[in-house]
Order: sequence, then C-alpha cells, then structure tokens
Amino acid sequence: RYGGCRDIDFSLSNGKIIKHKSLQAFKEYSWTNQIDYNKAYWEGLTKTINGRKFTIKTYYTCTKMLVLCEDGFEKLITKNNWDKGKISHKDDVKLSQKRGIIKDRTGETKKSVIGIDMTITEYIGCNDMTVTFSDGRIARHVKYQAFDSGHVTPDGTNIVSEKLRLQRIGEKYQVKNGKVYTIIDYVSSAKTLIQDECGNIKTCSYYDLKRGKVA
Repeated sequence: RYGGCRDIDFSLSNGKIIKHKSLQAFKEYSWTNQIDYNKAYWEGLTKTINGRKFTIKTYYTCTKMLVLCEDGFEKLITKNNWDKGKISHKDDVKLSQKRGIIKDRTGETKKSVIGIDMTITEYIGCNDMTVTFSDGRIARHVKYQAFDSGHVTPDGTNIVSEKLRLQRIGEKYQVKNGKVYTIIDYVSSAKTLIQDECGNIKTCSYYDLKRGKVA
C-alpha cells in the first residue's frame, strides 16, 4: 500500500506486513532496524517437529527464541535448533526417564554462588531445568552444568547485581537530618528501597544514602 512517501505498507518474504513506514524506512529497514526486522520476520512462524506444531512466540536474539508448542509447552531455543528441527519436549524426556535412558534430577539441591539454596523442581533435560530458590524465586531453562557449579540466579537477575543486592540489604545509614535508614531492597545504585525507624519507606540513590543526602 502506498499512501505517500511517508506512509507505506510493505511485506516481508514470509508474508508479514509492516505498516505506516516511510519510503526511506522501506529501503533501509532490514539493516538499520535489524532487531525490529528479525522480530517481525521470526515471531509467529510455525513448524511441525516430531508431530508437534511449534510457533516462535518471542524473538530475542538468534541464540534465544521462545517457542510455544500447541499443547502450551514453552521452551527457549536457538535459531540453529529451529532450522534443524531439534526441539525436545518434556513428554519425550519423561518417557525416556521412565525407560531409564535419562536420569531424573528433580529434587537435587545446591547452594548458588550468591549464597542461596536452590532445588531442581522440574527436570526436562540437562539443558532445560526449572530451579526454585529458598526465597521462592525461580529460574527457568537452566543448564545442569550451571546448576552444578552454582552459577544460577533467579530469572531477570545476574550474578553481580544479585550479590550486591544480598550484600547491601540490611545496611544502616544515618543521614544529615538525624534519621537512620535501613536498606530493605536493592535494585540498583539508582534505585535503593529504604525504611526509617518509623516504618516509612522511600526510594533513593545508594550513594546519596551513603553521603547522608536523603531528605
């Protein structure tokens, strides 16, 4: 559809329609908007693998795509897995476990490098496990090698930030107005949740707190 040089619709080779772009964007789309292009191209594609229909639900990078099976099973895979049709399903693994081909590691516990106990609560395979931490948080699609070495953190966190979080929770500082604040949660240096002696809670900068510059 051509509605003028600033308003066109165009289709990708897989039939996806990109709407309301400029003619210049059409000419440059695949290389100046690589992430948008890949998401538009890959998300929604379907393929039948081992008798099951899989759909790419979310495209993050070529090494991280979330696929959805028609029965609701979700799994993170790589583009290479998709191209070669190598997507295992938990039902296939459970059947192999019953036959004694694959060891079921459900229930194994370890202490992570961030100092929290963790347990395997779902074992689909050595490259796909669900791990639950003692504080209730969860990590999905974990590799057993990472679990065994303790290098696992809850979904959405990384080891460095999580170590800082656990280290700084509980720290107390007296600010210039005389109030004493305790850190009750640490998201980042710019977003630190603190509580005063009366129970009032606020967010501030970690370094402002250390310098006593909290109103």
